[in-house]
Amino acid sequence: PMAASASSIDITKYTGKWKPNVSKSDDFEPFLAEAGVPWLVRKAIKRSAPITELAVTGTTFRAVVNSGSGKANEGTFGEEIDWHTPGGTSKVKLELSAEGAISMTGPSPNAKDPKGTLVTTYTLLPDGTLQLTMHISRGDGSELLIRRILERAD
Repeated sequence: PMAASASSIDITKYTGKWKPNVSKSDDFEPFLAEAGVPWLVRKAIKRSAPITELAVTGTTFRAVVNSGSGKANEGTFGEEIDWHTPGGTSKVKLELSAEGAISMTGPSPNAKDPKGTLVTTYTLLPDGTLQLTMHISRGDGSELLIRRILERAD
C-alpha cells in the first residue's frame, strides 16, 4: 500500500489571515489562566480579536499572531521547533497528519505542571473555516480542551 501523503488535502488553503469567530468558539480565558497569564493581560487579550497569519507549503509551516509575542512560529514538518506564546517559548514537535491537520505537541504552558502536555491542532473544516484546538493533558490526569473557530480575514 502507498504511504499516506498530505496530498489528500490542499494544505496551502491554510495560508492567509484568520480571525476568531467568538460566537462559535470556546472561552479562551481558561487556557490563558492555565498558562499563567495575569488577569489584566487575560482581559485585554479577551477583548482583542487577534489576526493569525499562516503560511503553509508542502514541508513548512509559519504562524504569526498579531498579539502576544508577535514572534513568528515556523519550522519544517516532522521536526522540533521553538514555539513562542504569551507564556514563554517551548520546544514542540511540528507534524502534518495524513488528513491534513497541523499539530504542535509539547509541554503544558503551565510551569507548575512539569508532567503536563499541550497539543495544539489546526484543522481546515469543510465550510472553509479553521478549527484551532488546544488540548492540555495535566500531570494529574485531568484535561482542558479549548476549541476556537477562525474565519478568513483577508
